[in-house]
Amino acid sequence: MQNADLYRTLRWLAPVAAFVLVALQLLWEHFHGGILSHNILNRTDLPAISNAWGLLTVPLIAWLAAWRAQKEQRPLSELAIGFGCAFVVGLVVAVMFRADMQDFILYVLGAATLLGLALPAYRFECVLGFFVGMMFVFGGVLPLIPALPIVLVSFVCRVVLWRAILR
Repeated sequence: MQNADLYRTLRWLAPVAAFVLVALQLLWEHFHGGILSHNILNRTDLPAISNAWGLLTVPLIAWLAAWRAQKEQRPLSELAIGFGCAFVVGLVVAVMFRADMQDFILYVLGAATLLGLALPAYRFECVLGFFVGMMFVFGGVLPLIPALPIVLVSFVCRVVLWRAILR
């Protein structure tokens, strides 16, 4: 398969796979007590967001990741590494939350933010990996809260500041 065909396939396969993954999670939740909703910042006085929104957000991020990969023609190994590393960070955060280790979550997110200074954590495959790692605990929307600072710091440092310095 040629590179162009591979990226074209990835562009439709990634959002479909993300949709199926979220749909399977929602089916499991439906048959085990109902589709979950999560309160913002885990506070009951703030609105709750249904996991069903993941049917929109996660495939959208997957499509954006595949679109950017096709546009930039980056190697698939690079995409897999970005996705995998971010997935591990998201999974560690989710496991720590379930294990009632909230104090350590800030250290993990702080380390991810610092790594974003040196590594391109703003790329969509990283955001997608982070989402998938966290979505089984937090749903398909709430991972935006910890992802946004990491993405913004990484983007500003790696794209804006580096370009300004190079000029």
